[in-house]
Amino acid sequence: MTGFSDYDPPIASKWVELLKQIRPNIASVALLYNPASTPFADLILGAVAPAARSFAVMARSSVCRDELDIDAAMKLAREERGGVMVVPEVFTTPRRHRHRRDAASGAGGLPR
Repeated sequence: MTGFSDYDPPIASKWVELLKQIRPNIASVALLYNPASTPFADLILGAVAPAARSFAVMARSSVCRDELDIDAAMKLAREERGGVMVVPEVFTTPRRHRHRRDAASGAGGLPR
């Protein structure tokens, strides 16, 4: 298993590149975060959006305030050629095991 976590917006733009290397046919990516605990989300999205466009990937924010929002975000990622990037912050970080488990097991319907 591998991973990365950083609050630096230029590094966040590299997340798209990594997703594209892992899954070359990815068409969209949802950026998961809780706005109450992520005042820097606009900076991250501002860095991710142009990087996504350069790879012909549509980036969208996916606000997650509770577990139901996370489920809805994962459902969006289930669309054909979708992906998820989880912004590391105090809401999403404690739930990282759930995100990883859902993606790795295929239980969330995400491609392996």
